[in-house]
Amino acid sequence: LLEEHSDGGPSPPQLPPLPPLPTPLVVTGGCAGRRDALDNVEYVAAGYTASGAPYYRASTSSSSYLYWDPDCSGNGFGANWIVDTDQPSTTAASDLDGDGSCIVIAYINSSSSSPPLGTTTWTVWCNPWTDIGLTLAYPSPPPPPP
Repeated sequence: LLEEHSDGGPSPPQLPPLPPLPTPLVVTGGCAGRRDALDNVEYVAAGYTASGAPYYRASTSSSSYLYWDPDCSGNGFGANWIVDTDQPSTTAASDLDGDGSCIVIAYINSSSSSPPLGTTTWTVWCNPWTDIGLTLAYPSPPPPPP
């Protein structure tokens, strides 16, 4: 049922509210050339993509993002969790960085739009591509005050 605006026209339908942003994640592991994006870096939820999956931005830099892409190339590469220097689109259905390929820092094949918590094997660009264990975990709570 559409409500009327004060000008007499119908109101647009109301979109359902987005869920609250998820808890930050800490990524550990990687290779020497990628420590700035992968080793002990906290990623803070920044929003949701068109699929409804959350995406995260590195808290230490605005140039690293963690997100789930249903197809990072747009040409059948498959679904992956990705660490990338490009902010993902919140409206595109796939190839969320819009580059027409999968030029990323790291990826892990995953049909789930939930982050792969724990230690799992990611493919990381260490020049060359290398399979490395990365750990995604919730941050440790701060120690209690003395």
